[in-house]
Amino acid sequence: MACHLLKWVHFLQDSEGENYDLWYFRDRTGREVDFIVTQSQTPRLAIEARSRQTEVSKHLIFLKRKYPELRAIQVHAKGRREYVNKERVEVLSWRTLLSHLA
Repeated sequence: MACHLLKWVHFLQDSEGENYDLWYFRDRTGREVDFIVTQSQTPRLAIEARSRQTEVSKHLIFLKRKYPELRAIQVHAKGRREYVNKERVEVLSWRTLLSHLA
């Protein structure tokens, strides 16, 4: 997942000429999210990766509430259900996510 996201961020940098970066988020209280994509140091995309489909990460919901314009996605390797929850966090399979990044 990390390699695909980094490749996509490099593509965005080259094709759009914008300052995109890939980060890991962790705050002082221990909340963490696996991947954050920023554009000019503004968070644009947050992705939490899970091996199987579980309930939506509270840390991802926290970031979505803090940055309402942020696209928040929880991706899973096993599971078929894809939906958007009431906090507007998308739950997708890794195949769906990677097909959208192409």
